[in-house]
Formats: sequence, structure tokens, C-alpha cells
Amino acid sequence: MDPLAIPSPQPLPLNTDTIRDSFTRRMIYSVAKDRFTASDYDIYDALAYAVRDRLSSAGSARRTPTTSPTSSASTTCRSSS
Repeated sequence: MDPLAIPSPQPLPLNTDTIRDSFTRRMIYSVAKDRFTASDYDIYDALAYAVRDRLSSAGSARRTPTTSPTSSASTTCRSSS
């Protein structure tokens, strides 16, 4: 697959309103809970998803088309025998 065929997302804004909106969307659509049925863990989970979205958005905005996140890692397994 041509890496240039996949559009790069724009970085998500880091302000209170957009993070709150992202948290709310994650709570409803990813965790599938509302304020009456969510446990502390569900709230943590939705917030973790929202933060991860921001971190991955910022990382993909800095990455250039020639940079691969796995370019320096070796994927070859070697036998120790």
C-alpha cells in the first residue's frame, strides 16, 4: 500500500473544551457508558483513550513521509542455538 495514499490527520487541539468533548465521545462510543452507569474504571478508560488520541495525533503530525516508526527496529528473529 502506498503510504502517501493514507491522509495525515491534523493535530488535535489541546484545550479544555476539546479534551472534554473527546472524553465525552470516548465515554459514549468506546466505553459505552453514561454518567449514571460509569464506574471509576470506565471514567479512567475514557480519559485514557482521549489522551492517547492527543498523543498519537501529535506524533503523526511530526512524522515525515520518509520516517517509519519501525525503521530502526529489527523484525528478524534469530535462533540462539
